[in-house]
Amino acid sequence: MMQKATKRPKPLWLKIFIGVCLTIMIPVAALLMIDIYFYGFTERRECGLERGFLPKFLCGISETYSEWAPYFRSIPSDEEMMDNFRTHRADFDKLVNLYREDLSVPTDAVGRLLPTPEVEEIMKRIHVSSVQSDGQVWMPPDPYSLQADILKITAEVHAPRDAQARRFSGVFLDCSHHKAKTIRYLGPIHRGYYYTPFSPRMENGLLRTPHGAERILASLNTRPSIDYWGECFCRQIEGQWFIRTCQYK
Repeated sequence: MMQKATKRPKPLWLKIFIGVCLTIMIPVAALLMIDIYFYGFTERRECGLERGFLPKFLCGISETYSEWAPYFRSIPSDEEMMDNFRTHRADFDKLVNLYREDLSVPTDAVGRLLPTPEVEEIMKRIHVSSVQSDGQVWMPPDPYSLQADILKITAEVHAPRDAQARRFSGVFLDCSHHKAKTIRYLGPIHRGYYYTPFSPRMENGLLRTPHGAERILASLNTRPSIDYWGECFCRQIEGQWFIRTCQYK
């Protein structure tokens, strides 16, 4: 008479692995279903106008994906941004000069350039989504001067914040990357380029501007700890050009 083969027990490591996976997957699945429910089946939310179970469910999935995908997206690396800058260096210089010198191209209420079709082509070519003032006054001949007459002129230029102030401004050029967020702070992260009209002072790990300072790091590929909401970090590309990353808590 044949004996039945005894069933071998699962190894302990496999049981632990399955247990850990289930411990992670069940709460994640529950959270996703709650998100889909709130986005798709709650009135006055993104999918509130959809009719029928399937349209609401699919809309809920779409909105949930849109909400969570930024936490898993990568942003352009330092190397990618520097390669892009060097490949299109002439376009970057042209765009900065246009912002600071060609006052016929208007800006909006917060100082962002309102590009003409020609300018928009340049921005697309160099993967820049917006161009705007850094909010600083780099007053020649020495933007760091504390002389009374220089400070007076600086204040007069800064006060109205009109088109003329663009002539003395540094320039932020935001990258046109997809929306990304940090899991560490559950907030968005932005990358771009920064042009300073003068060779800036760099002291004690800080990039000094006429009215403030930002930390300089050797690499921005890893996301550093931030001390306050909206803190920005810079890495020098060359001379007056920097990569700039801002993180939010």
